Amino acid sequence: MAITGELIAIEERPPAGAPADDAALWRVGLVSFAGVQREVSLACVPAARLGDQLLVHVGFALGVVEDTTADDATDSPAADPADAAAQDTAGVGR
Repeated sequence: MAITGELIAIEERPPAGAPADDAALWRVGLVSFAGVQREVSLACVPAARLGDQLLVHVGFALGVVEDTTADDATDSPAADPADAAAQDTAGVGR
């Protein structure tokens, strides 16, 4: 399971003697999850920028979540849980 949070700070923390070409591996971000802030590795998302919404699992940012609007969510057939449940049970008992 992964959750989303907002990237609010970025820092590079290379270990002593690390090659300069590996700088992206040592990026660490401060991510806010509804006000709770945690440090997260940004090694998997080198394109992450301040303000991005990140998908985070066990301390690693796995991806940048694209911005969507509420209108897009309500247009999808699965947006209404009742509709999704009806679709799941449509073939039951036949």
